[in-house]
Amino acid sequence: MSNNRSLLLGGIAIELQRKRVKRLNVRVYPPDGRVCVSAPVHLSHSVIEQALLSKLDWIRHQQQRACRPVPPRQHIVTGEYHPVAGEQLLLTVFDSVQGRARIERPDAQALHLFCPASTTLERRIALLNDWYRHQLHGRIPALIEKWQPILRVQVAQYAIRHMRTRWGSCNTSTRRICLNLELAKYPPACLEYVLVHEMVHLLEPGHNQRFYTLMGQVLPDGQQQKEILKSGMDHGLP
Repeated sequence: MSNNRSLLLGGIAIELQRKRVKRLNVRVYPPDGRVCVSAPVHLSHSVIEQALLSKLDWIRHQQQRACRPVPPRQHIVTGEYHPVAGEQLLLTVFDSVQGRARIERPDAQALHLFCPASTTLERRIALLNDWYRHQLHGRIPALIEKWQPILRVQVAQYAIRHMRTRWGSCNTSTRRICLNLELAKYPPACLEYVLVHEMVHLLEPGHNQRFYTLMGQVLPDGQQQKEILKSGMDHGLP
């Protein structure tokens, strides 16, 4: 049997790949709502079909979200608003040729970008992303220290990176957690929710009843943060 196969279920085209994975994984990708499934090599075709049929409503919902119009691209110029920790801050760009290009937050409502007028859009985006990354690095270690004794787990390392389809990930073998850079734009409680979500995977790798029971015990109001994240982007957080 080939490792790759195409299915048509309920009018939805699905790309199926057999992989050395422990469980069935379904991903819906923007901008066209392409559906990709990775399945354990030992699962029969009929079991895979039944599992996917049970998820058709969820897949259709994810496709609708994935195919939403892309918001206008920002140009990192004066007058734009940029989200920071759940707040919209007004950006002002100052033409500066002295010192290094930088971003500052002078007060609760404003962002200031200092750079030469000739600075390219790509460079401005990089400066903003570096600033976002710095904000997360200032918050994550304290959260890890807070939750390690509560959950009785140890995080060996964390990283921040761009992720198209997830808010976070956890390697249970290395105890390394990755968090999405976009979390810098969301309320602090959302960052904490995703971090705890990944740390709980150190106790339970799967998204089974034990996992959700543990999440409910330690973050009983976590559903609110989950909904906020779902309303923002399609990152496939279970």
